[in-house]
Order: sequence, then structure tokens, then C-alpha cells
Amino acid sequence: GYLYLLYRNGKGEDKTLSQLGLLRKIKDAVKNNQEITKEKGDGSIQERFINQMKAGKGTSFLNSYDFTKVKFALGKATVGGTFDGIIHRNDNGTTHFDGTITYQFYDKFTDPYDLFNAIPPDWNPDGKPYTITGQWTVRIKGDY
Repeated sequence: GYLYLLYRNGKGEDKTLSQLGLLRKIKDAVKNNQEITKEKGDGSIQERFINQMKAGKGTSFLNSYDFTKVKFALGKATVGGTFDGIIHRNDNGTTHFDGTITYQFYDKFTDPYDLFNAIPPDWNPDGKPYTITGQWTVRIKGDY
């Protein structure tokens, strides 16, 4: 609906998740929705990031995820995150976190007629592509 109308009539003006009324939906999906990660059963984006940090594999990430089940018109979008704070390994095997994760979201709304990319690279016969961005922070405090 309205994402397509912005493509047709919006002159290619970039939008934020907040402007589109999607910030809450995307934040909730990143925190809770296990269906948008690459392999079902691996947890939400946030759970996977916490597990990455627990394993000592870095305090940032940047990946592409399929948001079709969250908002069909988004399709694949990029989400990145950076943790800023304290990570402490407890004697009982858990890991204590005290800090914030800053998330960034990026998507380019383009090529709406060619969902399967049959006509490479992008096909935009009657509209202007635009980017959708967002940023938010989540406080993480506790043992995981």
C-alpha cells in the first residue's frame, strides 16, 4: 500500500521507520521474531547477537534479514548492532551484560514489480526508489 504509493508519488525522498509508522513493529521483530533469522530455531536477531557476544565473537554485527513476514513490502533489509557496555563472565557459566545495543536499520525500496529479480539490476519504470532507515537503542542488563 503506502510504501508503494511513496515509490510512485514520493519523488524518491528518503524516509525513516518512524515517519512510516514502522519503528515499533521493526523493534519488536528484532527483539522477538525468530522467523526473520537465517535459520529457524536460532532465536531472534537480538538473541543471536547476545549469543554471539557470549561466545566472545564480537560486539557488533551487520546482516541482511528477510522482513517479509513482518512487513511484506520491506522484503530483505539490513540490520546492524553495536553493544556498548560491560560484559562479565560469571563463575556459574552465565554472562553478565550491562550496557546498550544501538541498532541501525537500512532498506532500499526499489523494483516493486520484480519480486524475484528476473530483470537485473533494478527495474523502476514508473517510480523513484527511496531508502528507509531507522536507529534505536535497547538497554541490556542482567545475566544471560
